[in-house]
Amino acid sequence: MVLSIHSFSYRRSVPSGIDMVFDCRFLKNPYWVPKLRGLTGQNAEVAEYLSKDVNWSSFLQKTLDLIMFLLPQYRDAGIAYFQLGFGCSGGQHRSVFVAETIASEVRKFGWELSVDHRELLPR
Repeated sequence: MVLSIHSFSYRRSVPSGIDMVFDCRFLKNPYWVPKLRGLTGQNAEVAEYLSKDVNWSSFLQKTLDLIMFLLPQYRDAGIAYFQLGFGCSGGQHRSVFVAETIASEVRKFGWELSVDHRELLPR
């Protein structure tokens, strides 16, 4: 099964083809911290900020548990492509951080996948 993980901004709507969407807007928003505003969820400072959110650990564990339960079920059902989406307001901080973290964790279980951050400009 080809697995891909996407981050996106709800302002531009959910990308077409996404099979399962997780809304990350409940996490505290780094955009409102001036020193973090120009960074992305790929920066250590943003990751540290979001990791301290009171809801982060529970969200990560529950989301990972659900994903790791479902992925083998979809694969065994013959699903050839599966796309997970993580959205937030601007698609720069929270959704990027969550997508990267989930991707890293899912890879530890032996899954190959790609990650796409729709709102991040190529650097």
